Amino acid sequence: MYCKHCGKEVDKDAAFCSYCGGRLKEDVEEKRTSLDDVWDETPAQEFAQADASAQAQPQAQPQSAQGEKENGMAIAGFVCSFFVPVLGWVFGGIGLSKALKRGGKGKGFAIAALAIATGNFLLGLMSNACYSLLLF
Repeated sequence: MYCKHCGKEVDKDAAFCSYCGGRLKEDVEEKRTSLDDVWDETPAQEFAQADASAQAQPQAQPQSAQGEKENGMAIAGFVCSFFVPVLGWVFGGIGLSKALKRGGKGKGFAIAALAIATGNFLLGLMSNACYSLLLF
């Protein structure tokens, strides 16, 4: 015998489906409680509808993520890239990673931090090379 609610095979003597909880026999007396009166559908159908509606609605972000406007790591990388290029690379990379996860907040600062840190590093190498040539 098959359940008329979910279609799974059930025991022929069962009064309720062991998978979805649907009633299989109409002559079974059921003791109703106030909570049972609320249910118009089987629990499996209600769960399926709840899952479908949850997937259709966009997920709400936590309150702290909604209020956060800037990417602190990207800004720190931008500032540090002028003085210590290695810190600019580290903070800029972390800031870029966070920006990509957040949908772009701070992405410009993070990319600028990486570019400026690279430029300052190369400028430092060239100035050290020129200085060492002047000493010899």
